Amino acid sequence: MLLLTAQPLLAHAVQSQSFAAHTPGTWGTVVVVALPEAGVDAGPRDRALLRGLPEHGWDTLSLAASTEALPEALAAVSGRQVWLVQGGHAGPLLTTLNEQRLTLPKALVLIGPYHPDADANAALPEQLARLGIPVLDIHSRSDHPQARLTRDRRQQANQRANNPGYRAHAWTLTPDQDPQALVQLVRGWLVSLKR
Repeated sequence: MLLLTAQPLLAHAVQSQSFAAHTPGTWGTVVVVALPEAGVDAGPRDRALLRGLPEHGWDTLSLAASTEALPEALAAVSGRQVWLVQGGHAGPLLTTLNEQRLTLPKALVLIGPYHPDADANAALPEQLARLGIPVLDIHSRSDHPQARLTRDRRQQANQRANNPGYRAHAWTLTPDQDPQALVQLVRGWLVSLKR
């Protein structure tokens, strides 16, 4: 049975929507992290991931929160966490992780990551490599120019840091693409983490 809840957690600073794994027990929680203005469960990719991964034993949570409210909201999620962050939300989150204002997740899935500020974007590859956790870095030609600018440097920084859990994956993300293909890509990578 699918569990669906939509609730404000911290006086409208945080919105969440969750889906329980379809099997007894769970591998952990995949948290789709977005800024408040993006909202929860936004876009066909997010919807597909949030609803598709529970079929494979993962709880999922869509979480829209300000950087200030995010630590408390994530602390309320029990068990192993894998965060999925897209586009311009990734840069500020990586900065916050490097400043140790958030507890590191078990792993990260990044889709076209960049920081909206050009100087902070230049620091993004090194920040990502310093985390030392498994990362699935999905990139495509349709990414924001800031994300394309650091694509090769993200890979190089993780190679220099000798991060065996880093995996870059070129992907064609188009509006008419079946979002289930992304679910299968993320699911396959998550299976490799369980080994």
